[in-house]
Amino acid sequence: MSEYAIPKGWYARGSHPGEYWMGVDPSVSDAAGSSATLKAKVSEASGFGTLMQTIQADEYWGKRIRLSANVKGSDIEGWAGLWMRVDAGGRSPQFDNMEDRAVKGTTEWSRHEVVLDVP
Repeated sequence: MSEYAIPKGWYARGSHPGEYWMGVDPSVSDAAGSSATLKAKVSEASGFGTLMQTIQADEYWGKRIRLSANVKGSDIEGWAGLWMRVDAGGRSPQFDNMEDRAVKGTTEWSRHEVVLDVP
């Protein structure tokens, strides 16, 4: 398997991003179109990988924001999920990585979301 193209405005990050193929996989899509993918390159990853982007939250101050996506899993060992963090003043007062409602094993396309308040 070769490297995928990472979507414009997104970045490969995590504690061990080099252990994962990340980017757009044109061979996998849901009804909304092509999808981003994250697949382990190694049989036992020693950390996590993530596709992420950052935005300025100025226009969202005092509001509730939602990140939602259709997610499909194939042989997920451990867990996977969406994540969002709101940083303010050098701290991260709002964070959700779906660990308490993780995607595990093999799943068909399903809608997931993370909702946070921006202080």
